[in-house]
Amino acid sequence: MSLLLQLPTEIQFHILSYLGPEFFRQDVRRLRVSRLWYGIAWRIMVQDLRLTTGPLMKFTQERTVLARSQAFVTSVQLSLWEFEAPRPSARAAGRVAEPCSAENSDEWTVRLNSSWEALATTLQGCPSLRRLRIEGPKGHPLDPRQQGISFAKPLADLLSVGHLTHLEIDTTGSSHSSPSVHLCRSIGALLPKLRRLRCRMGSICEYLLEPQPTNDEPLQLEEAILNLSLSELSETVTSYRYTKCCEPNRGGTFLQLKEAIETKATKLSRRLINPRVVRVISHELPSLTMYAFDAPSGKRIRLRRGCLPWDTDGEVVYESDSADETDLFDSDSVSTPELVL
Repeated sequence: MSLLLQLPTEIQFHILSYLGPEFFRQDVRRLRVSRLWYGIAWRIMVQDLRLTTGPLMKFTQERTVLARSQAFVTSVQLSLWEFEAPRPSARAAGRVAEPCSAENSDEWTVRLNSSWEALATTLQGCPSLRRLRIEGPKGHPLDPRQQGISFAKPLADLLSVGHLTHLEIDTTGSSHSSPSVHLCRSIGALLPKLRRLRCRMGSICEYLLEPQPTNDEPLQLEEAILNLSLSELSETVTSYRYTKCCEPNRGGTFLQLKEAIETKATKLSRRLINPRVVRVISHELPSLTMYAFDAPSGKRIRLRRGCLPWDTDGEVVYESDSADETDLFDSDSVSTPELVL
């Protein structure tokens, strides 16, 4: 160890980089070998930021830490589903912070929105940031105190980071509704710069797959996967079926929405230089069999049962005619209670 600490800083950084951010995140005491060690190891740990609401608030309150982090952050993973705020008294007593009460939920919301704004500003100044993953609740609805919170504006702020190449959004249980924010268009504006896109939201429309500007220039995007199925998220909440159209005034059935998105996916795939995976995932009723529409080939693929990676291989099946496809895929043909997301 003493020999390692005697090496030039650049070599120490190169060696510790092999340990990766997770090594130091598992046990923060591994940062405290020495002051010099900490300065190097901390740079490695913040390369991959993973934040839930409580740590997000704490992190964004430290302006000095934010400024120091900007040069090193390469990827960010955010989880929206924890309704908690850090409490100094609890930390001082060695206790885990408890969920904030309903009485101070308004104050919590204000603090959360301020933290989102600070984080978006910080990420704008991270020249090495390329990967952003945003997660919402899976398999259960939001905490009742969160039902009134819309993540549309915070997500739009984060999507304004212009140097992303990898974007993953899976926020099926969060609210994205806002009259002034259209997240699908915000995501579409990123397509000319992205290499990978994976998306599942409680509400969606075909504009998510419409690059801006709308011309015929080739795109570097290699993977685009939209998952329209919510069927595997919960075995008890039977109203989880499909994502909804984010433009309710347009009306129409899920089948119409799916066809519009598949048409956009096909058109998009023709502009890609190297289209490795371009697919739209949905499921049939009542069997809940998962299918993926492969946009480059126009074929429909039956996926194996179970919770699988979205890019998993499957069995190619023939296209159904319109009447059969309505019966298989249109959730409006089955009487199920509607879940407001």
